[in-house]
Amino acid sequence: MVMMTTRDELEKMIQEELTHIPYIKNNLPQNLLRETYHNTRLANIKYLGTKEQALKSCIESLKKDHPDWEPVYDKEFFKI
Repeated sequence: MVMMTTRDELEKMIQEELTHIPYIKNNLPQNLLRETYHNTRLANIKYLGTKEQALKSCIESLKKDHPDWEPVYDKEFFKI
C-alpha cells in the first residue's frame, strides 16, 4: 500500500519508476508509454493500484493503435 502525502512525493516516486521504462529516440509508442504511465500511475495511485496494473493498462491501450510494437521496460521491476 502506497501512502504519500504530497504531490511532490508522488511525482518523485513516479519519476523513479519511469527510470525502468526507457525513452527511445524516434519510438513514438515507447515514448507515449512513458507519458501515459505517468498520468495513469498518478490517477491510479489514489485507488491503491499497483505499478504493474498501471503499466499493463497503458500497454494494452497503446497496442490498440500500435499492434506490432513491443514495449521496452524492466521486467524485473515490473512483474507483469
